[in-house]
Amino acid sequence: MKYVYSTHIKERMLERDISKKTIEHILTNRVKTKMAPSSYDEGVKIKMGFVNGKGFAIVFNEKTKRLITVRRMRKNEEKYFEN
Repeated sequence: MKYVYSTHIKERMLERDISKKTIEHILTNRVKTKMAPSSYDEGVKIKMGFVNGKGFAIVFNEKTKRLITVRRMRKNEEKYFEN
């Protein structure tokens, strides 16, 4: 599945030292992932996963496949993976 990287996510990747490879591992389910809806925007999803022991959250538009931003996972999001 082809995704479009927004300017914003490219900037956040540089700022937060998050590689394209890390994002692709999560988007292609090479690691265990969880999906959650955005509480701000309908159609926007948050896909979360751990890569090399670090939790990441990718925010994207499910319909347009546009990647909006990426960040480290929050503590409450990490709890989804405790089972």
